[in-house]
Amino acid sequence: DIPGNIKFLSVQSGSMEPTIMTGDIIIVQKKTVYTTGDVVTFDEGGRIVTHRIIRESGSDQEQTYETKGDANRSADEATITREDIVGAVSFTIPKLGYMVAFAKSLPGLIVLILIPAIMLVVNELVKTKKD
Repeated sequence: DIPGNIKFLSVQSGSMEPTIMTGDIIIVQKKTVYTTGDVVTFDEGGRIVTHRIIRESGSDQEQTYETKGDANRSADEATITREDIVGAVSFTIPKLGYMVAFAKSLPGLIVLILIPAIMLVVNELVKTKKD
């Protein structure tokens, strides 16, 4: 989390394609009001899901939302409430999620951290030897 109730999340499935693709990073921010058409991220029993609101029901205090992934044939089985919603998707960064996942892996650690660190040390040793 960063200030302003903003979260960066990596998309793991294709349920929102072609709007949001697998491997994209989404920037999600809490709103005071959610309406039909908003793409929201919500907690579905401990699983984080990003789908579009397709229908609203109830009063302002007891508002419920029916959601559906753009690529899914049918709506989600359960409705959600405002308390379930983490936030609305405000921005998407294409494919950056693949790089983040790679950076968290052992090969990513080697390629992105260890190799550059070794190159820096070797470069400094060569400079020192020349002087």
